[in-house]
Amino acid sequence: MGDGDGPGVPPAVELRLLIDNFARDMSRRPEWHVDKPGGSRVRLSLVSQEPGRATIAFESKKLCGSVSLTADPSGWLQVEAEAGGQIMFTAFVDQPYEEFALWPANAVRTDDELGRMGKRRNWTSLRANAWPALAPLANEGGWINIREMDLMTVYVRLIREGVDVWRPVEAIPDLDGFLLVAREAHDPETEQWEFPPGAIVRCEMRKLGDEDVLVAIARV
Repeated sequence: MGDGDGPGVPPAVELRLLIDNFARDMSRRPEWHVDKPGGSRVRLSLVSQEPGRATIAFESKKLCGSVSLTADPSGWLQVEAEAGGQIMFTAFVDQPYEEFALWPANAVRTDDELGRMGKRRNWTSLRANAWPALAPLANEGGWINIREMDLMTVYVRLIREGVDVWRPVEAIPDLDGFLLVAREAHDPETEQWEFPPGAIVRCEMRKLGDEDVLVAIARV
């Protein structure tokens, strides 16, 4: 993990910073999906964070569990996923260049990485044959691709306001419509949406002010 061109940051410090960055990014980017036809949507949430360690919960329609990030004594970042009391995935992360490289335990390091992650930590690609427990998530080419979901803006009507008020809300395109997402805590006593966070809604284009925008018109 260190800088081969100079003393750089001590590896132990760099690992702690990297774990902090992962934890920050996962809390800001909670919505992910398995990038293949019919791929699962996955929601992440930060459970705990301390120097050299963080735990992130994941939840999909089929599976729930947690991912732990720890500073391994070897100087690598260890990532371990658990679900139902069983370890499903273990990888060691290095950053030989802008992107990250991921390796299973006891792998022989070669020029052909078995896993990669983008420098902004918003996508991961893994070879299914290196992590067989994840093989059901693989595409036809034998790769497991997990990406941050693209969010759109949908306008939701506020009710009991006395005037016509619309709230811009982040939403995830869904097979049946748009899933409304509230990144921050929403208090329905203070602001009542016509459709609450977590609802899947049907939308249509309307002009609000000078803009043509997507507005939620019905619950799916």
